[in-house]
Amino acid sequence: MAVLLVVLILSVVQSLFGMGLLVFGTPTLILMGYEFTEVLSILLPPSVIISALQLLYLGERDHSFTKNFSLYCLPPTILFLVIHVLMNAKINIDVMLAVVLFISACCRIYPLVLTRLRQFLEHYSRTYLILMGCVHGLSNMGGTLLSVYAGSLYKDKSDTLGVIATGYFIFGLVQLLTLMLLGQKFSFNGMLINCVIAAVICLLVRQFVYGSLSNRQYQTIFTIFMFGYSFLLVSKGSL
Repeated sequence: MAVLLVVLILSVVQSLFGMGLLVFGTPTLILMGYEFTEVLSILLPPSVIISALQLLYLGERDHSFTKNFSLYCLPPTILFLVIHVLMNAKINIDVMLAVVLFISACCRIYPLVLTRLRQFLEHYSRTYLILMGCVHGLSNMGGTLLSVYAGSLYKDKSDTLGVIATGYFIFGLVQLLTLMLLGQKFSFNGMLINCVIAAVICLLVRQFVYGSLSNRQYQTIFTIFMFGYSFLLVSKGSL
């Protein structure tokens, strides 16, 4: 029941911002006593469903991002996921990710600083994508860096959400395939229930919430979300 509640609440967040189930759900379920591979088997299917629905109604927003993401981000994701699963490593990089999110959120408040951050990410995008893949493979928290990337480079809410959804959809499919090849077992009934919940929530948020937000309102809420999440990560890391 507790897992269903986590999936339900975080599906709302992911339906609005493109991220939530993995970045919030992973540390939450680990704190509840689940192993890393169990967490992935619970959260990846509903995450993929939401991302797929978002891509259906938004469409692919940036073909060059999809190409670069697949080339530079996926190989380290697969490599470090395999290392993590086989070695059963315990990775805690919450504070580091919190600092990155906090700085990025601050940059979004000041146009000149945001311009500099955008130039930095454009110049070092490949290196940044490789780092993102390493982080996601090790901790399932690469979405934090993905949100910084999308939130800094794209001004339109549909572009921001579309890029994050694209990244998460590809992340999820590759992670699921990798886990299957490593022999991870999935509960069909549990997976089906979580996916149905995620799909219903995504459609409701799309119908009643997302469309009612202006681009400025969405970007403001997204910045607040980044601030809030950075503080939550610090709080978790200090426990």
